[in-house]
Amino acid sequence: MPNLQVENIDVQKLKVHDKNPKQHSKKQITQIAQSIKEFGFVSPILADEQLEIIAGHGRLAAAKTLGFTQVPVIILSHLTTQQKIAYAIANNVIHSVRTSPRLFYKYLALVYLSPKIVNRLLNGKIKMSVRDILDKASQNSNFNNQEFLFS
Repeated sequence: MPNLQVENIDVQKLKVHDKNPKQHSKKQITQIAQSIKEFGFVSPILADEQLEIIAGHGRLAAAKTLGFTQVPVIILSHLTTQQKIAYAIANNVIHSVRTSPRLFYKYLALVYLSPKIVNRLLNGKIKMSVRDILDKASQNSNFNNQEFLFS
């Protein structure tokens, strides 16, 4: 298990992931800011070694509205690129009540799967749960799209 440490990092140094699957409304940012004011910044932002945010885009936006110059960050240097992507999807998309399975599959296509496979998922020709797909993709650095074409 990696040794995770919280560091205070300048908000200007953090990079927002340009393909973040979750977009926060102004109302959500306000709610997150209210939570931070009430309870403190108790859930650190997760970032990679280049300080690109993996999870916590909403917290960063809320911290900026509150005038924070630094925020708590945990650097996840032990994750592979695929694991970072899988975690970001799991954290942002699966837990979002506003996200439909169709939108999730389309986002997943951008990350792991070919369009042909996504069409098979959307049409019900592949009987595999989202969790199973994520588990398979995050555990295997040689994730093989071919097995979904013929299932």
